[in-house]
Amino acid sequence: MSRGHAIILKTHIVKMLGVYIKSFPRAYLKKFPNAETADVQSSLEEYSAVIEAKTQELVTITGEEIGFYTNLYNVHTNQSADEFKLIYYVGIALERHLKSQGLDHVGKAHMYAMIGMLDYRLRELQIFKPLMSKAMLTLVDTGRFHVEMGRNGCYLLYKCVSTVDLFTSSEARGSN
Repeated sequence: MSRGHAIILKTHIVKMLGVYIKSFPRAYLKKFPNAETADVQSSLEEYSAVIEAKTQELVTITGEEIGFYTNLYNVHTNQSADEFKLIYYVGIALERHLKSQGLDHVGKAHMYAMIGMLDYRLRELQIFKPLMSKAMLTLVDTGRFHVEMGRNGCYLLYKCVSTVDLFTSSEARGSN
């Protein structure tokens, strides 16, 4: 079924990779606020090169991860996947490739991009969770993101917040 996810979602995954490239410079500067322009540009070039060279592999890995998730929790997608799922699983697949190539600083900036995109998606729903965002970035900074969040925890956290908050009153929005 995971190969099926990769086939069905390929267009969406490739588009998401493009969004990551556009988001990267801002995330890099958030992670490294004193970075020189040349460092940002060099890191963006490395980042883009990994995405370009590994696009098909990233599509396959993302499809496998989404397939694993849907089978584990017995939730099935039709012809698409929600944006949280795409942001998260594309992001995790890409981070693995960056780390495997020794681009740890690029990988951390990339994780800032992923958290920023998940936060942006919440804001589109009028949900604001700055303390949650800060906690996620702290996990990235300390290198404990995967230890604490596991394989699906970050996705589930953002997805649940987006779903549960739809049922709360407008006065409760934004509380952490």
